[in-house]
Parts: sequence; structure tokens; C-alpha cells
Amino acid sequence: MQVLPLVESVRQVVLEGFTALGRPEASLESLCESILVCQGYYAGRKFSARGLSALWLANRGQLVFFAEGGAPIKVVPVVTARKAA
Repeated sequence: MQVLPLVESVRQVVLEGFTALGRPEASLESLCESILVCQGYYAGRKFSARGLSALWLANRGQLVFFAEGGAPIKVVPVVTARKAA
């Protein structure tokens, strides 16, 4: 059974990524978040702030960062943060 990381830890990785990409002013308050659904199933989340965006692709265990124009600029693996019971 696949266990996904807690969304709080994913948000933290997103903010760290935005800071590394030159947006140190991005914060939880400025972060816009959407849930992604594909064919009726949870697929991940989209985060955006200050012109940058990131997609958490839950089934791939990846966080993909995009530039303002929409080009992918960085891919970060997201490690499972907890174990199945």
C-alpha cells in the first residue's frame, strides 16, 4: 500500500524550493493551493506563489517546479514521511 507524505511536509519543500529559485518572500500566507484529481482519483496538489508554481505528483513521488512562463525548471523527489499501519 502506498502511503503519501503529509501535505505539511510537501508545503515546506515547496516553500524551500521557491526560496532557492529566487522567491524568498513566498510564505504559507501567499501560497495558493489546489487539489489535483485525475479520472476521479486524487493525483496531488498544485502550489503557486509570486509567479512560480509547483505540482506535487503524488503517484510519482515528485515535486515539479515551473517558471513563470510554465517551463519546468526543477524536479525534486518527495520521500514518504510515514509508514502504513
